Amino acid sequence: MKIYTNPTCHYCKRVKEVLDSNEIKYEEILTGENQEEWNELIRITGIGMTPTIIMQNEVWLPNRDFRTAEELIERIKHFEANPMTALTL
Repeated sequence: MKIYTNPTCHYCKRVKEVLDSNEIKYEEILTGENQEEWNELIRITGIGMTPTIIMQNEVWLPNRDFRTAEELIERIKHFEANPMTALTL
């Protein structure tokens, strides 16, 4: 799992604290230090909001896919137990 964060984002800090307290491993990507990757993610999603999560090749955005850090933890645990299959159209 990757989490795109910004050092001034208080919500990012809260999400990381809850991930750590639940012993959920993640790779933190600082948006300012990885501008090209962040720009590509914004191009794909159309939204540049942190914390943005990449979980099992899916993009989760705050206020769209989770509203609280606790809700994010529930979602992560669900999809760890029930992995998503690749979308086919």
